[in-house]
Amino acid sequence: MLRNNLQHILGVVMVAVAFAAQSVSAQGVVIETAPAEATTDSTIYYDDDSAFFVEPAPEDVRLSALETILPNYNDWTIAQLNGSLKLKGLPVTPSVRIYMEKGKKISISVRASFLGEVGRIDVEEDSILAVNKMKRTYCIQKFGNIKYDYPDIISDVQSLLLDRIVIPQAGELKHSNADFVDINLGGSEETAWIIDFPKGLSASDTMGMRYAVNPDGLISQLVGFMLTAEHQSVLNIEYDYRDNGYDMGITFIKDEKPQFATVVNFDSVQWDAKEPAPVQLNSKYRQMELKDFIRSFKF
Repeated sequence: MLRNNLQHILGVVMVAVAFAAQSVSAQGVVIETAPAEATTDSTIYYDDDSAFFVEPAPEDVRLSALETILPNYNDWTIAQLNGSLKLKGLPVTPSVRIYMEKGKKISISVRASFLGEVGRIDVEEDSILAVNKMKRTYCIQKFGNIKYDYPDIISDVQSLLLDRIVIPQAGELKHSNADFVDINLGGSEETAWIIDFPKGLSASDTMGMRYAVNPDGLISQLVGFMLTAEHQSVLNIEYDYRDNGYDMGITFIKDEKPQFATVVNFDSVQWDAKEPAPVQLNSKYRQMELKDFIRSFKF
């Protein structure tokens, strides 16, 4: 169950970013992966058990970490992120708007100069609608068993976008669920704490999440990994903070080979926003199965 839930989180983030990037590619342009702005390796993911060892934090340090982190997590109903997408090979620099209703909806709109909206992903409580306006294609995917197995998947993806620590099956980090994770000293000026899920995370685990947290209680890096008999997958997200927002560098690595990497520059979060108008589909649009929709992109 935990493996499936982590896979769902990583999958939604990865597919959403990849789709947003590809929806603005010009005809005949092949997107190149791994731009210089985004890292292709991780400073907190290693291949040997010794590298996972961190100094255990005594209880007072653990409480200090929670008291620093949790005040950053204000309650909210509606949130919107506005920013721009940087990816090597794109013919334009698209803007991105992410509108969210807590636990209910994520709407990702990608716009390009002189073209208007070129792509949209609407994640509702029971389905995902993805539209590529450049190619006039779309797909509708029901959540089905994903929603049954993981009812809070939308909330957890929203929390990651808002730079909040997520514990699969337990939601955002809080005092009542902190026993599900290890909170350890980070050992550097940039990293005050390292937070591991599940507890006792080691290189022998087949899945896990590790957060590096800065002295202000904000995530500086998240690495989620999953190992199967066939593949090793790693999603690396790095957060870089500015006075008026933050940048997310997202890299997906499969079998030690970067599949794609991008940087999204977000302005400060807006805690009140107008819901975007629904996408208008007509007879010129062609519906595709999700697997064919994804395959239609050039990487």
